[in-house]
Amino acid sequence: VGIQSSYIVLFSRGLENVTAMYPDVVEGLAKQIKHDCIVEGEMIALGKDGKFLPFQETAQRKRKYQIAEMAGKIPLTIFLFEVLRTDKTDMTNRTYEERRGKLESLVIQSAYNGHAMGINSVRLMPQKIAESTKDIEEFFEKAIEDGTEGIIAKKLDGIYAAGARNFNWIKYKNSYDKSTLADTIDAVVMGYDAGQGKRAGFGIGDFLIGVYDIKTEKYLTVAKVGTGLTDIEWKEMKVQCSKFNVQEKPVNYEVTKQMECDHWVMPKLVVEIKADEITKSPMHTSGLALRFPRFVGWREKKPEDTTSAEELKRLYTLQGTSPPR
Repeated sequence: VGIQSSYIVLFSRGLENVTAMYPDVVEGLAKQIKHDCIVEGEMIALGKDGKFLPFQETAQRKRKYQIAEMAGKIPLTIFLFEVLRTDKTDMTNRTYEERRGKLESLVIQSAYNGHAMGINSVRLMPQKIAESTKDIEEFFEKAIEDGTEGIIAKKLDGIYAAGARNFNWIKYKNSYDKSTLADTIDAVVMGYDAGQGKRAGFGIGDFLIGVYDIKTEKYLTVAKVGTGLTDIEWKEMKVQCSKFNVQEKPVNYEVTKQMECDHWVMPKLVVEIKADEITKSPMHTSGLALRFPRFVGWREKKPEDTTSAEELKRLYTLQGTSPPR
C-alpha cells in the first residue's frame, strides 16, 4: 500500500495495481492513516461478529466488474503488519520492534463495531511477544480457532529483507504439526511431463520445480511434483505452463538427465510447495530433494524472489543434518 497525501495505491504481491477493485479499503486507509507511507497488509473478509470468513469469500472480491456491489456484500478489512517507509524515512533497515512501533503510530484505530463502507476497515495484525515456546503454541492455537492458517513468527531485532525471509521471520501453519519442515518452499516451475492414464487428458502428469541460486544466477532442481492438485488444478497448471512453453531448455536451467522434462517453460510461474522433509539427492542439481512434495497454491512473486538455494540449505540444516557442499 502506498499513501502520499490523498493519493492511495494498492498493489498485489505480484505488483499488480488492484486499487480500483477495493474502494472500501481505499476509503478506510484515507480515513485512518494521515501520513505518507508504504505499508504491507492482508485483506480479509470478516463476518458481522468480527470473525474471519472463509478465504473463498475474500477471493470473490478480486474482480473487474460489479465492484461496488461486491464491496457492499463482502466488505474487507486490511490487517497491516509492516511499514517499509514513512514520510521520508526508510524503515526496512530498522528492527521489527521499531517498525511495529512506527506502524502503530500511523493508524487511527477505534473499537470494532461492525463494518460499513470505509469504517474500521484498517486494523493492525494482532501480535504477541512470546517469552517461551508455550506462548507461541497458545497464540498459534488461538489463531487456528479463529479460522486462520497459522501464524508468522518474527525476530524482534530482525530487519526487513524484500523478497526473502532470511529466517528473520518464518511461517508456522497448522499442517506443519505433521511435517518436519519448518516452512513451505516457494519454487519455480521449470518444466512438465505429459500425463498418463487419467492425466493424459490433462496433458500434464507432473512438473519439475527448482530454486534460484544467486551465486550462479541459475535455477537448480529440487523435485518433480505429482500430488496435491485437484483435477481442476491440474488443468489450470497445464494452461499456465502452456503460456510460457519453449522449445529448448532455458540456458539458466541446470538439470540432470534423470530430471529432463517432456516440455520446458520459462521461469515465470511460482508455486508454494509443502514437503515432509529435505534429503540429499544426487539426482537434483541443488544437491537436495523434497520428500513427498505437495502443491499448496500459486504465489504472486518474481521467480528470483523465491526460496533461494542457500535458504533451502538452511532449512535442511534446521532438520539437524549437515548441508551439502
